[in-house]
Amino acid sequence: MIASEVARSQAKSEERVLHERVKQKLEGMPPRYRGKFTKAISGRSVKAAVHSYCAECVGWEDVAHEVRNCTVPDCPFRPWRPYQQHPKKGTPGRSVVRQFCLRCMGFDTDGALSLSDARRAGEDIRDCPSALCPVYRYRPFQRRSS
Repeated sequence: MIASEVARSQAKSEERVLHERVKQKLEGMPPRYRGKFTKAISGRSVKAAVHSYCAECVGWEDVAHEVRNCTVPDCPFRPWRPYQQHPKKGTPGRSVVRQFCLRCMGFDTDGALSLSDARRAGEDIRDCPSALCPVYRYRPFQRRSS
């Protein structure tokens, strides 16, 4: 019983710290992008996560122009980036988010992963420390709460 109370207390403490970090990040971004970021990190929209990621990637400066003219051809989100004349329809699926997370964690996404690399990738992504990443809630390999 005491161990569960300690675990609950620790979880609440971590939640407060994360809430404070989110608040600080929101204060550091232009007001017009705060809604998309909030929607993304709440887990309500993959499309908002991509929009927020792209805006952050270009440094919040002249976002529409910079994202439209993105110079990262191998970014998994490129087909869905906002401000294009003809963006890809729908939202990125799990495989696209998986590819993004693998690249972020430093894994080669051009070829097949070995079994040991796949296990390590799953662990790395599941334990991702970047809770403020707009894509965090959509990452693969995460433990689902029951």
